[in-house]
Amino acid sequence: MPSMETDDVHGGPVAGRGRVGGVLILVGLGWIALGFALRTGVVDLAGPFAHSSVLGLYPGEAARMFETDLVGVLTAVVGASVIGTAANGPASDDAGRDPAPIRFSTALGSAGLGFAVVVVALPLGPPPGGPIAGPPVIERLVDVRFLLSYVAAWSFPLGVAATRRERAVIGAGIATLPLAAVAFTALLVVSGGGLAVLAGIFAVGVAVSLLAVGSIVGLPLYLAGRALGPRDTPDRIVGRFRRITR
Repeated sequence: MPSMETDDVHGGPVAGRGRVGGVLILVGLGWIALGFALRTGVVDLAGPFAHSSVLGLYPGEAARMFETDLVGVLTAVVGASVIGTAANGPASDDAGRDPAPIRFSTALGSAGLGFAVVVVALPLGPPPGGPIAGPPVIERLVDVRFLLSYVAAWSFPLGVAATRRERAVIGAGIATLPLAAVAFTALLVVSGGGLAVLAGIFAVGVAVSLLAVGSIVGLPLYLAGRALGPRDTPDRIVGRFRRITR
């Protein structure tokens, strides 16, 4: 009879959801604190971006992608949701470990809930800025802090994904950001946008940068997904994360 510490289908030890959720909440609070610290101007990130051929067009706005307060909100809500699945899901053993890995649909739901809270919290933050002016709703949707949260939100279900179909869903969701930036630039070029094309070039540069930054700030969410999801043999980093949260 298989141990309660091991998934009888996939064979990998399953980390305790309660502890993983607690770690995510702490990480989320850290991201929120970092975002506020950067916003106070203690660290000026606009300087390095000023030397970039693309991001140098709007160095101040490009630097805002490192304001991680919204990512912190997302991470903390996902952590709370994970704790909720531990409380309402199958009974855990005495060591606090759950007998079954988290489902992909559950991971999508947790990430979706976190992103929904980000949408609600977005108007409470600083005013949007950047090269694209328009109705307040549009300006909020193209705010790099909001888009960074969108990229990071996919990290948790990506960690849980165990099939090609599940990974394809994640890939399609992430790809919408750079594809939208390329389509926006192409539209400006076709319509003879003139200098406005520079805004499209900036959008493409930011989209690519957001994917890179999002993979960094979303790493705790990804590791949490790997620790809770079905995995036969976790890699070294995920294995250490699981040992911490067991």
